[in-house]
Amino acid sequence: MTCCESNGFEWSLFPGDSITKHILSGKLWEPHLLEFMRLFIKPNFTCVDGGACFGWHSLEMSRLAHRGHVVAFEPHLPAMELLQKNIEKNNIK
Repeated sequence: MTCCESNGFEWSLFPGDSITKHILSGKLWEPHLLEFMRLFIKPNFTCVDGGACFGWHSLEMSRLAHRGHVVAFEPHLPAMELLQKNIEKNNIK
C-alpha cells in the first residue's frame, strides 16, 4: 500500500498502479471530472459512485455534497478495502 496526500485528502493507494503513479507525480486524477463535479454537485445532493475503486471521486463528492449523501459501490475486495480505509483516514461520515 502506498500513502500520500492529494486534492486535500490523505490516500492509501495500490503500489505500482498507473493511477497511483499519476497521483504521486503531483497530478490530479481525471481533473476534467473533478471540474465537472465542482460545477454540478450541490451541498444537499445524493451522489452515486459505481465502481468507486479507492474513492478518488467518492471523497470529492462527499466534500461537495457535505449536507447530502454519497453512495459508493466497489465490487473488487482489495479496492473496497482501500475505499474504506480512505473514508476512515479522512473522517468521512
